Amino acid sequence: MPGQKVLIQPRGIRILHWLLAFGLVALLLSGLYIHSPFITAPYVTLRTAQIIQLGAGFITAGIVALRLYYALVTGDYKNIMFKPADFKEFIKLIKYYLFLAQKEPPHKKYNAGQKLIFTSWLIAFLFQFCTGLLLYYPVWVNNHPFFGHLQTIRFYHYLVALWFLATLPIHVYLVLTGDPGRLQAIFTGWARLAKPKGS
Repeated sequence: MPGQKVLIQPRGIRILHWLLAFGLVALLLSGLYIHSPFITAPYVTLRTAQIIQLGAGFITAGIVALRLYYALVTGDYKNIMFKPADFKEFIKLIKYYLFLAQKEPPHKKYNAGQKLIFTSWLIAFLFQFCTGLLLYYPVWVNNHPFFGHLQTIRFYHYLVALWFLATLPIHVYLVLTGDPGRLQAIFTGWARLAKPKGS
């Protein structure tokens, strides 16, 4: 018998989630095009990609700020931030995904793997936002040697972009291989949780 149906993803969080998803995709595609143009068309130019990159960067920064505000005000940060105490669950989770354990370790809203990705994305996005501004306005770098060489900044900016590119499919995989009852929540807000044993 199915468990209780509960609201685990409020409407505001669902909207921010999908806006953030589109924003990250826009940043990745425009950034990769700036690095190495992969489309030849009259309406696709390097300047267009730069405008998309800058606009999507500021819009996504606003979305991240709103999500952080919500997390801090409601206490939801406890659900999404990876803490030292999560390492134990993370090791068990790795064993589960490597088929060395039969059951996924119990968790609350998100498992340790998802929380690690979310936390790394926050740090990575802040880094990308700052280095992206330095790349867009290189005069800052030239006038302030503290920032290092422009090519060094570009190299690390590219590496972190690859981190997003690698972890987005992992995030999707963790979602799709998790509880189907929770998967629908990012679309409807509601999830039907498994009924506890003995109830």
